[in-house]
Amino acid sequence: MPCLSDRVLPAVWWGASLESSRNFRQKEKTDMNNPQQNKLNMYQAVSLVLESHKPTWTPLTGFASAVGDLDTNIDTITSLAQVQSARSGAAAEKGAVLESLLDSATQIAGATRAGAVISKDYELATKANFSRSELGRGRSAEVVSRCRNVWTAANDNLDVLGAFGVTASRLTSFKKRIDDFETAQPKPRQDRANSSAATTTLPELFKHTDEILNDCLDGLIVQFKDSDADFFNAYQTARKIVSAPGTRKKTVVTPAPQPA
Repeated sequence: MPCLSDRVLPAVWWGASLESSRNFRQKEKTDMNNPQQNKLNMYQAVSLVLESHKPTWTPLTGFASAVGDLDTNIDTITSLAQVQSARSGAAAEKGAVLESLLDSATQIAGATRAGAVISKDYELATKANFSRSELGRGRSAEVVSRCRNVWTAANDNLDVLGAFGVTASRLTSFKKRIDDFETAQPKPRQDRANSSAATTTLPELFKHTDEILNDCLDGLIVQFKDSDADFFNAYQTARKIVSAPGTRKKTVVTPAPQPA
């Protein structure tokens, strides 16, 4: 089985850079399952050993090519893990943007209704007759439509509403918050789709990385057993998969009964 770059690797179409993924892989918790996380830790340990002994294997172009494949796969795995963990951030962002929008919408609607009632413009008062909970009720598209209607009603009557605190600058801010929320609407759904795609891609990527180690590097490292024992031994140690704390149940050993 070939061990060099003669097969197509899964693409990271979400645009995460390799440099950012290298930084991420050391400090972010991912949504990979425990066996995958333990295996990734092993890959990273091997990569560190290879990097620290680079002058030893660099002259061997085949060895160097396999190391390049390994590092590329590690970067791709951590990029996919980053995509998995990003979805909660999008949901939180959408919630914060909604709260900001409702703050502004409630103020504009309240001031507009007050001005309309005093001016005896009951049609305008009806258009602005919303509480905060009513403005935020329903689907995201309904919230946007409701807020845009309030903005339009206020903007069309700006000349008489200035005395009630409805100004051009406040309406500009209100409109921007509507636009921001509309932009944030699809992000959680997009993140869920991306996360699902990442989860589907990971098993094949782990399989290919195992092939690089099992079928290539594990065989190539043997030639350094005598000439560079430190390198060989460090590689063998790094290749052991260690379960992270909390990833498996403790085995309880019951002492054998003592003879009477």
